[in-house]
Amino acid sequence: MSHRARAAFADLDILAVDDNAGMRALLERVLTAAGATVRSAASGAEALAHMEERVAHIVLCDQTMPSMSGIELTRRLRAAYGADPVIVILSGHNDVADARAAGVDDLLMKPISPRFLLERIEALLSARARPAA
Repeated sequence: MSHRARAAFADLDILAVDDNAGMRALLERVLTAAGATVRSAASGAEALAHMEERVAHIVLCDQTMPSMSGIELTRRLRAAYGADPVIVILSGHNDVADARAAGVDDLLMKPISPRFLLERIEALLSARARPAA
């Protein structure tokens, strides 16, 4: 990872939400190595509690979780926090229309390579930082 890319992650607070402990551990490992501060949640309800404590810059969320789907979590986050944070759904299904309608910034298909994940996050942050034309 380049110094510039690592600097882009240095001040990021990322919330990783997945009911699969192995996936949460993978996300924590990759994102922490990139320089981000990472919190994790095993459910949508736990994610909402984390967000009440401190709003994350980015939420990476599994689409299919028990009790509250990633789509429902996205709807609740958008209702509470508007356009912030950046929300990325990680999914084994290609439900782009539902994800976009809920307010997701990006949908990435599992399995996902760590390099691709970091590139997509960097691209999303770069797009947000550009002034509107």
